[in-house]
Amino acid sequence: MNLAPLMAVLSPCAVHGLEGEGPAVTALHYRSQEVQPGGVFVAIRGQVADGHDFIDDARRRGAVAVVTEKPVAGSGVVVTVPDTRRALAELAAAFYGRPSEQLTVVAVTGTNGKTTTTYLVEGILMQAGRPTGVIGTINYRHSGISHPSPTTTPESLDLQRILAEMLAAGVSHVVLEASSHAIELQRIHACWMDIGVFTNLSQDHLDFHGSMPAYWATKKRLFTHFLAAGPKAGRAVAVVNTDSVHGRELAEQAGIRVIRAGTGTDCSVRGENWSCDLQGIRGAIVFGARRIDIRSRLVGRHNIENLLCAAGVGAALGIDPRIIGAGLDAVG
Repeated sequence: MNLAPLMAVLSPCAVHGLEGEGPAVTALHYRSQEVQPGGVFVAIRGQVADGHDFIDDARRRGAVAVVTEKPVAGSGVVVTVPDTRRALAELAAAFYGRPSEQLTVVAVTGTNGKTTTTYLVEGILMQAGRPTGVIGTINYRHSGISHPSPTTTPESLDLQRILAEMLAAGVSHVVLEASSHAIELQRIHACWMDIGVFTNLSQDHLDFHGSMPAYWATKKRLFTHFLAAGPKAGRAVAVVNTDSVHGRELAEQAGIRVIRAGTGTDCSVRGENWSCDLQGIRGAIVFGARRIDIRSRLVGRHNIENLLCAAGVGAALGIDPRIIGAGLDAVG
């Protein structure tokens, strides 16, 4: 892809020093030490360092353009945008061919239960014969390949690269842990999701968000902003644990189709007759007129919520309840 059509995905932006289609872009970077000739360097502000301080280093290494929020002296192509984190996400999606639009993406958020829920959803999808990739706290994995994850949700450039890798390997469904940091820092911007899952909310990350209301507002944006926008907005679904007080609030405010998962009578994915011991969890999940028995090896009552949320994803995808139950029982 040449520089001019790539930069055309950014709006608003101001481009200086670019003639015609510009040079071919070989890569995108947000770390100056990784820049190679032909690359575009996007200067993002981190919690420790500011990428704007490393623009000269990126140019010395061969960057054909820099994307910045600040005025930049010197020659070369400079693209100025209001938010370089948002710009990085949009450029990355375009550079890698917008892979999320060709995948079914399930994003799981909440203070607790994200990782377990991704494993459970993966179990359901694999049982249903859907080639699946997972991006989470422990690793990202697909097609028998696993790589360690340095963060719960990768930076937007890395996320789009991983999605493109999964798509090329034949993956059809991706399950993604969406941390509050990722939501706030635009890492999941331009990653278009089909299903969002809310597990629960408790006090966490207040050093970053500052207060519980701010933390909760960030979590809600996955549903009210990210799922409710983009090419999948008309079919996006929220799966919400409504045994949580925050989940009940979210179910009323999501603005998209909601599947309520829990033990209440208003839940379309409803748990009944649960028991827990050291051997696991026993109970039933009711899907309208269908009922399946669950014999999970997971332990602890908190995992009932995770089982129900994962079952809600299966329901949202139209998977037969018997397959959902087999997928849940296989994890542990």
